Amino acid sequence: MFDLIFPLLLIIIGIIYSVNPPKNKNGRFSYRTNASLKNDANWKKAHRLLGIYWLIIGVCILIFSLILAFIPMYAMIRSSILLTTSVFAVLFSVILVEKKLQ
Repeated sequence: MFDLIFPLLLIIIGIIYSVNPPKNKNGRFSYRTNASLKNDANWKKAHRLLGIYWLIIGVCILIFSLILAFIPMYAMIRSSILLTTSVFAVLFSVILVEKKLQ
């Protein structure tokens, strides 16, 4: 049950970022890097790309977690696999966004 929280959160934030990026660059919940803060076009592009990537990652991890739910293993192992996969996927998405902004 708790394994579904992070993918669902990624899907929700992905939809929000891709449809309506944050207007305030000093906001707490925004993607703030040197490349994204350079100008308004980069700001919108960064949030749109990150939103799309997080939406895709969230759906993939959600499917992966549902598949893992039917494989007999300890819950701690399943959660560790999902957490590790999620962290690397999110970091990879940030790297992809940064490369597209430069």
